[in-house]
Amino acid sequence: MSIVAHGKQRAADWDAFSANYHAESVTPFSDGVRFRLRSDLRRLMRQWQADDRRSDHVFVDFGCGPGDALELVAGKVPLSVGIDFSPKMLSLAAERLRRRGVPSERLNSKQGLDRICADDRRGRAVNEAPQTLLVQADLRKLRRIRGCVDAATSINSICASNTCDASQMFREMARSIRPGGVFFIVWPALESLEYLFELDRRAGRPPEERNEILGSDGVNVDASGYALKLFRADEIRALCGDVSMVVETIEKLSYPWTYMNELGWGYYPGRPRLWDWYVIAQMA
Repeated sequence: MSIVAHGKQRAADWDAFSANYHAESVTPFSDGVRFRLRSDLRRLMRQWQADDRRSDHVFVDFGCGPGDALELVAGKVPLSVGIDFSPKMLSLAAERLRRRGVPSERLNSKQGLDRICADDRRGRAVNEAPQTLLVQADLRKLRRIRGCVDAATSINSICASNTCDASQMFREMARSIRPGGVFFIVWPALESLEYLFELDRRAGRPPEERNEILGSDGVNVDASGYALKLFRADEIRALCGDVSMVVETIEKLSYPWTYMNELGWGYYPGRPRLWDWYVIAQMA
């Protein structure tokens, strides 16, 4: 699924989009979507709490947007970090955390990425209060935090207009994770869009409404000119293998037709739902 229905992959456009993010984007955090990330992260935090050998676990939400995934962890682990290139998205995340009573610190790219690895190198005192950072940074440029992260999320944040940028984003995020670390990822599913096109075709929906312009490399371009790279399941497995990540889970994250209809994607009750790919992978 497309994370957004319009715009280009630039911080300024995501700033403009931020005001209507939940009303206009396909998000697994919407009401009615059964998203197992919450229980997966609770299980991870229990494992960390039971590990008395370490008190320095680092969690990063890559492309954190308004903080939906970050708030599930912030204030509960030693260091939690939200990274996004949109200042206004980071402001939304800060406000969300503030309402929950979780303080956060806003940093630029160099300051924030350096802090992640500084915390990683020095370790943390057992009784030290949890810290939460919000960092404005480009997901294609994360070399500073190679091997510094214990667990991470990327919820439809591998969001690029071309295959090269999308692959680079994933590689940089994955390489930040230390051996044995885990990555929870939601990927826009190319198979789902192809399935929707077929449903539209059978229903006689006009081509200009079907948004049926699909590049051979998995880049979809809609009628407005918005381009987005989508992924097949076998492509996801290959990308994970290329960075020495072992895929433990790859499953459909389905969206109710009523929700899809509200966002203008179509309404085909009784037919299988549209989906994104939900992946859990571990760094070897």
